[in-house]
Amino acid sequence: MRGPGSGVVKLMFLLALAGAAWAQNVPDAPQPKPDAQQQGQFPDNAPPAPKNQRPVPAPEPSATPALPPQGAEAAPEPTGDTVITSRNDLPRISIITTFVQVPVTVRDKSGRLVSGLGPKDFLVLEDGVPQQIRFFTSDPFPLSAAVVVDTDLPSTTMKKVNESLPALIGAFSEFDEVALYRYGHTVQLVSGFTGATSVSTVSINKIKRPGREGGPPMVGG
Repeated sequence: MRGPGSGVVKLMFLLALAGAAWAQNVPDAPQPKPDAQQQGQFPDNAPPAPKNQRPVPAPEPSATPALPPQGAEAAPEPTGDTVITSRNDLPRISIITTFVQVPVTVRDKSGRLVSGLGPKDFLVLEDGVPQQIRFFTSDPFPLSAAVVVDTDLPSTTMKKVNESLPALIGAFSEFDEVALYRYGHTVQLVSGFTGATSVSTVSINKIKRPGREGGPPMVGG
């Protein structure tokens, strides 16, 4: 008859045999690699690494203004109180222009408009030098005109002006705008800019004056 102690001893013996067998099948751990310096990664006769030849940036220009040459006097800077006495010292604005519009009206000896003219009938000069005409048209274009009437005229002359005012306003087209002014010793606005066909008879009558009866003309204003 066997006691329970013999079974425990036999189980421990089997576990010990299994552990020994498992230890024999475990592979060896990897060996540490030798130091890179020992393998001669950088041999003694190796050439030195090339240096980074980065260009040196140029120095920025100094903000200090340049001094005038020795012996020369610097021109005084204009101030807010400086008064310019020469036209040559005034500031100039230069603009390059490639197109200039030249309006023209041609009338005959009787004052009537001449129609049917073309670009070959005109010659444009600039400082005596002929200029090429690149665009030519006889189409009407809208105008903005101010009619200013001098009311300090002799009565006979003023009467003729008053009679011609309706015809003068009627000579504008429907696309034009007209303003009416009168002046004697002062300038007065009678009618602001409005369509030429919309100028009322009341505005035309307001600009009319009887004129002066003899004596010297009124000046001033």
